[in-house]
Amino acid sequence: MGLQKTIETNHGVDATYWRVDCITCLSDRNRMAVVDMFGFPDKTASDEGRHPLKKIVVRITEDDFDSMVSNPATDARDWIYNAISSRNLATETQALQDQIDVIEMIPEGDRTEEQINDLVDLEYQKSALANDTIRYIFDGAVNVIEE
Repeated sequence: MGLQKTIETNHGVDATYWRVDCITCLSDRNRMAVVDMFGFPDKTASDEGRHPLKKIVVRITEDDFDSMVSNPATDARDWIYNAISSRNLATETQALQDQIDVIEMIPEGDRTEEQINDLVDLEYQKSALANDTIRYIFDGAVNVIEE
C-alpha cells in the first residue's frame, strides 16, 4: 500500500509514489508521532527496491495519534495512509495557532508551568509545519494505492 501524489524533487524527476518507512512515537504526553516516508518515481521503482528520490517526515498529532494507538487491530501503515489522505495543513496550522492564542492571552507572570510547557510544545509543532524539511506536504488530493 502507498500514496499517489506528485511532489517535485531536486533530481529533476517527480516522486509520485510514497511509502511509509518508519513510525516513531515521539511523546505519549503530547500524543505525537512522526512517520518517515520515501518518495519514488512510481510504484514499480518502489517494488524493485530502488533508491528513493525524496524523504519526508509527516507528523501525526493529538486525535489522529489517539486513533492510531487505540486500535491495535488496524495495521498502523494502513491507518497512516488513510489519515494522511484526509488531513488538511491549513486546518491543522490554525488549530495550533488557536491553542497558542489562548495561552498567550494569559500574562507571562501568571502562566502555570504546564501552560508554559504547552506553549513551547505548540510553538514547536507550528514551526515544524512551516519548516520545509518536515512540512506536511501531502495537503490536498492524495490517492491511497492498494497492494
